[in-house]
Amino acid sequence: KKVQVEFINFSDSNKDLQDLLYNSLYTEVPIVEYAYSIANKNREMLSAINYLHEIINDKYPKLQVSFMKLYYAWFQINTDYYTPTVEQFKDFSSPVDTWIPLISNHGLAYGLDIAKEQQKEGLGDDKKLKEIEVAIENIELHIEDDPNFIKLQEQLQSEIDYLIVVNIANNALFLVLFISAIVIMSILMSMRISTNLISKIHNVESSLQKISDGDLTTQVVDVSDDEFTLLANSFNTLTSMLLSKTASMKAIMNEISEIISEDMNMDALMIKIVELAKQSSKADAATLLLVDKFTDVLRVEYTDGFFPPPYSVSISVKSKRSLIMEKFKSTPIAFHSCYLAKDSVLKGHPLFIKDTEIEGGEMPLNSNPQDIQFIKSSMTIPLVVSNKLLGVISLAKTNRDEIFSDLDYSNLVSFVEYVSLTIDNIYKYLELLEKSEMKREMDIASEIQKQLLPKKIPVINNVDISAFSESAKGISGDYYDVYKISGTKSVATVCDVAGKGVAAALVLVIIRTILHLASHSKSTSKDLLNFLNKSISDRVKTDNIATLTVLIYDSETNKINISIAGDTPILIYRNKKNVVERVSHSDIPVGIDTTTVYEDKEIHMDEDDVLYMFSDGLLEVRNDFNDIFSIDELEAFILEHSRNRTETISVLLKNYIDEFRGSHARVDDETVVIFKKI
Repeated sequence: KKVQVEFINFSDSNKDLQDLLYNSLYTEVPIVEYAYSIANKNREMLSAINYLHEIINDKYPKLQVSFMKLYYAWFQINTDYYTPTVEQFKDFSSPVDTWIPLISNHGLAYGLDIAKEQQKEGLGDDKKLKEIEVAIENIELHIEDDPNFIKLQEQLQSEIDYLIVVNIANNALFLVLFISAIVIMSILMSMRISTNLISKIHNVESSLQKISDGDLTTQVVDVSDDEFTLLANSFNTLTSMLLSKTASMKAIMNEISEIISEDMNMDALMIKIVELAKQSSKADAATLLLVDKFTDVLRVEYTDGFFPPPYSVSISVKSKRSLIMEKFKSTPIAFHSCYLAKDSVLKGHPLFIKDTEIEGGEMPLNSNPQDIQFIKSSMTIPLVVSNKLLGVISLAKTNRDEIFSDLDYSNLVSFVEYVSLTIDNIYKYLELLEKSEMKREMDIASEIQKQLLPKKIPVINNVDISAFSESAKGISGDYYDVYKISGTKSVATVCDVAGKGVAAALVLVIIRTILHLASHSKSTSKDLLNFLNKSISDRVKTDNIATLTVLIYDSETNKINISIAGDTPILIYRNKKNVVERVSHSDIPVGIDTTTVYEDKEIHMDEDDVLYMFSDGLLEVRNDFNDIFSIDELEAFILEHSRNRTETISVLLKNYIDEFRGSHARVDDETVVIFKKI
């Protein structure tokens, strides 16, 4: 193969040199650089042919005859053509003989033209002209390869190829014989040991099957004192460790179950979790850090043992372990600041650093064995509850001679997963209890609210009244009332208490009770509001204040006296003019300030005029496009439908609002009282 490679190099160099010499007639490469390439290629060709001459004559006598024929043919070409031509190019590139200005950047053919022009002008040099002509003539004479030389090349190439094939065939025969011998020996050896090996494999397979079925007491017995004995011993050690860890995990689960069954004390549970994690993995220290609800930090909840902090502490603090622990327990750990709050840990991925002296990059401040903050081995497991990071449990070995095993790590991961499920179930149970209490409260409040609404609207002379109230979430903060205070006078109210639940319902009870007790034949609407405000201000929470509209109708005088606490207006449809009037006050809600004084207005109602009282929830209705039901749209509805009876108007208005709302949820309670003069 080496001979073949060198022969190819020789043939390629010979061809390249011929091409270079021919191209020198018309090249635009500087003559110095071109002459250098020709000289290099000539040296390559000489090196290859000399190597072939030496190795073939020394090692390959079968190639000598063909090679020497080729060598003599080449030697003649080299003597007549290559050698003198290469020497001429050395002269052409020599600055001493002033050839470079003549043919510096041109081929020899163009250089010849320049030399002839100079001769015509009497400036030429006959010697240089002759040399260029000879060089060109010699190159043109050898443009075509010598057929005999090509034939000798092909013959030698054929003999080299044949010799390679013969050598490969001989090597292949030897290789086949060698492999056959190995196969026969292997068959004989395998037949000798197969019975014993199959028996041992069956023994191990049977033991593995028993373990997969849950029998961790299985032991592999092997006394052959070979590799299978080592395998059996390792297998038995593993099963013993698994049995021990399984028993430990069972005991841990029992202890956690006992804590849960006693009082569901989450603080006690968290402490026990840390203690059990440390105990089961034989750690030197363990800590539980919980995510702060308001800032991106972890706070130490509980620590068992001396747990070195993951950050620098002052020399004075390092003087005592107790000071270090006080520092650790009181210092929050910012997200992404150390291995305990690493990005991957915050995303729920456990972090196991078996040996900090090898993997110290994750814990640079805890990897120095000479430092009191040294941690030899660390396991940090995120505590994820309902796909949300609750905190981190981290265990440490500070003894330089001990590290956590892979089994310790897998057991801790399983333990924390069990703890996460347990905490999740506790939270869900507590949430269920809370929802149960809330439902009970909602049922009570809803019942109170239903009792407040008038079971039947009283009959009032010359007036048609209807009303409805729709709650947003089952318990309404709204209520309306219509009641008589004399033979000719009646009161109508619409009230909206801020807040929901039992507290808001009780405020509604108080307001209704006070209004009924304070109402008499001489009452005005402002008297009732002022009395109510003084009665409940400073006695109800600020989140239970109320907006209120009080209307007193006198059927004898056909006048309405009205007072408004809040910014929700009333609307009056005037039948004769077919217009809608707005009546509003800027008074503040009741229950805020005892010194607030409410005013009233007198309104005259003609036949078929309609007065609309409503809570602000009516103007907060939103549709699927998040558009709000405006007061202008309410007025448009009033203009279109106020000639109907009030009961019909109520039904049409509810349907109109529901159609506007679409699939959007009700955002606030909606209460309306419609009062029509007939």
